[in-house]
Amino acid sequence: GYGGACGSHRPLCARPPSPPSPPSQVALEFAGMSPNFHYSNALWTNSNPHTGATDSQGRTERKTAAFGQPTSVVILEMTRNSVTHSVSLPISPAQSLLSIFMGGSMSTNGSLSDWRQLSGYGYQPHCNRQGFNIVGQTAYGGVNGQNNARIGIYFNEQIDCSSPDSGRVVGGSSLSAAVGCTSSCTGSSSSSTQSDVWVRVLVAGGSSGSISPSPPSSTVCDTSQCAEYSPTSQDDDCCALDSDIYCMNGYTLSRVMPGTPGVTWLNGQMSGCEGYGGNTCCSPPESLAPPASPSSCARGYTAVSGEGCSNYIHMDDASTYGVQGGSTTLEECAAAVQALNGQDGCVGEYFFFETDGYCNCPTDACTTGSENSNAGGSGQLYRFNSDCDSSPSAPPSLTCTCDCYGSNTDMFNGTHEGQPDDSCREDYCFANGISAEDCIYGQYDSCCYSEGYAGAPCCEDAPSPPSPLPLTPPPSNYYEGDAGSDCDVGDVIVSESECRSAASSVGGYDVDAGSTTNSQRYFKSYSGGCQTGCSMERDSDCECNGCGTCFYWNAGYGGACGSHRPLCARPPSPPSPPSQVALEFAGMSPNFHYSNALWTNSNPHTGATDSQGRTERKTAAFGQPTSVVILEMTRNSVTHSVSLPISPAQSLLSIFMGGSMSTNGSLSDWRQLSGYGYQPHCNRQGFNIVGQTAYGGVNGQNNARIGIYFNEQIDCSSPDSGRVVGGSSLSAAVGCTSSCTGSSSSSTQSDVWVRVLVAGGSSGSISPSPPSSTVCDTSQCAEYSPTSQDDDCCALDSDIYCMNGYTLSRVMPGTPGVTWLNGQMSGCEGYGGNTCCSPPESLAPPASPSSCARGYTAVSGEGCSNYIHMDDASTYGVQGGSTTLEECAAAVQALNGQDGCVGEYFFFETDGYCNCPTDACTTGSE
Repeated sequence: GYGGACGSHRPLCARPPSPPSPPSQVALEFAGMSPNFHYSNALWTNSNPHTGATDSQGRTERKTAAFGQPTSVVILEMTRNSVTHSVSLPISPAQSLLSIFMGGSMSTNGSLSDWRQLSGYGYQPHCNRQGFNIVGQTAYGGVNGQNNARIGIYFNEQIDCSSPDSGRVVGGSSLSAAVGCTSSCTGSSSSSTQSDVWVRVLVAGGSSGSISPSPPSSTVCDTSQCAEYSPTSQDDDCCALDSDIYCMNGYTLSRVMPGTPGVTWLNGQMSGCEGYGGNTCCSPPESLAPPASPSSCARGYTAVSGEGCSNYIHMDDASTYGVQGGSTTLEECAAAVQALNGQDGCVGEYFFFETDGYCNCPTDACTTGSENSNAGGSGQLYRFNSDCDSSPSAPPSLTCTCDCYGSNTDMFNGTHEGQPDDSCREDYCFANGISAEDCIYGQYDSCCYSEGYAGAPCCEDAPSPPSPLPLTPPPSNYYEGDAGSDCDVGDVIVSESECRSAASSVGGYDVDAGSTTNSQRYFKSYSGGCQTGCSMERDSDCECNGCGTCFYWNAGYGGACGSHRPLCARPPSPPSPPSQVALEFAGMSPNFHYSNALWTNSNPHTGATDSQGRTERKTAAFGQPTSVVILEMTRNSVTHSVSLPISPAQSLLSIFMGGSMSTNGSLSDWRQLSGYGYQPHCNRQGFNIVGQTAYGGVNGQNNARIGIYFNEQIDCSSPDSGRVVGGSSLSAAVGCTSSCTGSSSSSTQSDVWVRVLVAGGSSGSISPSPPSSTVCDTSQCAEYSPTSQDDDCCALDSDIYCMNGYTLSRVMPGTPGVTWLNGQMSGCEGYGGNTCCSPPESLAPPASPSSCARGYTAVSGEGCSNYIHMDDASTYGVQGGSTTLEECAAAVQALNGQDGCVGEYFFFETDGYCNCPTDACTTGSE
């Protein structure tokens, strides 16, 4: 108010507003007590519209068109007692809710604090298993009996997922929503499982509303997918009341009145349902390939003999596969296998249809060479056709007796043999999918006419067209725009030389560089710009104000005005940040078991070098924040990797000092790691997985610092395969011993070299000297081991450590810019300088040791209701019975906000035990 000291002024700044988020659209909403959204209800796995009851607050149960809309974010909302909370669940790559719920189990990475707030009921600190299509999770107390969840999270008081008593479940086994907490709750407890919430599931972007009662223009209606009374009861006349109208197999429902333009009917056109508002129209959703006509080739599959498959997925459960065993049709089975192909081990090159209405997808390449009964019942093996063309048939291939051009003609007119002008009937040929080349080379009589002799044969001896020029895939920075459109902003080619390069890269031919055959796609380039819809030659064909151009002449003869396609140059993507090795070691190393301290401290490490020159090590990149962790495994000189996005960015040190954390790495990438086989289900992946049952290929590795578990059953109760790094008793465990897709192993294997990398930053060993302007805390020096305090901060290289995850360096006397906490050290020049321990980014740096400067104050007359007892060094970084006051303070600060720790206070026991409260400590007495 009076000027202040120099440098004390505070600027006022303007941050640009954030761009608006795409609008969120409601896909589902319903009451927790609704009978219509239990896990097995068909509304989760079909695209039929739904409108249910309206409650006393005017909220209507519904399922909208947004359910089938691809999205990169799903938002789950719960409203209870007029208070609404939500959690956002990123989806990568984007897909629709229909696609998600028709698929398998899928982990999510929503904010733990947002999940805990949902519904307003309390929670327990551990487990925290979240995802879509969770199956077979034990569940008691506040989520009792809800072992399956379409969307949900489970909490537990124990440090595993064996007995959750709380959670947030949507689409549960027997309840549409289940919320509550009955034991050891942080927050409000409930006496039992509750469903007193209103649920909304939203997707980002798109448009809302009910599924359209009429189809869009230019749509397809497949009469074989009409249903009446239920989604599995086929309707042969596609005529039903609104209350009884359905589509089968996830097809999109609308109505079509006779004469509606732009509608293509498959498997027979329907009419005669005008009194009901039009016939049922069932169109394939984006997630399914549209079926063709029912002939053997057009359906896309062929019955085969003398071939067989070793193993099958028995697709009997409609809630999982969209078809019901015992009542499935051949067409339904084909569509369901196509949808499942590549998921849960389904290898969808073949399918086996049992005559009793059961559908089976093979899990192998079907190379047994003989028929068998492995599917379980009598039936027929089918192979999907790769060469079947489901496009509309061209007109009959009649050989013309003349060609529609002469030696002095172009595409549209010319004379020959003394006849009047001839032309290609563009209106007929193009409308029927016949190319200009085919037309002018005389392959269809009906394309050609001679004036005065319409429809009559012309002359003789049409030439055979030359083979078209093969086109090579363009490089990532060149592409063809749409006909009649401009390049995207910033992608316009502005030089003639680059235009030539672009056209050459996509397989074109420059007419200015020499002659070309008529069938080749060729281009003409002009300096000064790269537009579209303009003339190939100035003042001819299709003048467009004289603009400079760079485009393909699509048809080879000029094409109709506006049919030209621009060639564009997309700026190259910026290079990805380099990946740096944080950890690497052999699977048989004794140094990276789950409980080894190297996972939870920042000390450097260099171990043995193997026969291939690979050295076990832990580098400075371990403490570097990253948005992507890359796990690599090398076996028999073959390397595979999986990328694990991290949001928000944090270091590996921070991750491994924290609690269990789900990941969302590519399932196919996980399965390829190590080269061993896998089983189709469970697919539980993450960091710091604790208490997972594990047999067979990962036997006894119940904990994993990084890993995934696979199972043959459709739950996680008994995995026999997986990829585990930092296991309970092995540094790496890989293998598969039962019902494996791919190579099996006789037992658990560790014959891999593991590397854990982080994106960006610099690699190398931890610096031997600190950066300028750093802090060295003498209370954190250690010698011989990370838990043996060193009071003089002087140690040999082989014995030097820091405690509690502090960063290690050395400091020579007189080094400028160094601030010492808890007393300055010197006298270790002969060892290369004193130990300097600096707080890592994940920990708040401690101050001086006075009561206030250390950041905490002893209090009296206050107390807390419950505590986390931080006795396990592998979990909390401190060991009960030997923890110091300073170590306890730092460990509570690191745990604050995780696993229920409310780190405003901490309790230190004189016997060396540390405790973090799980409440606000408002009891008012000790």
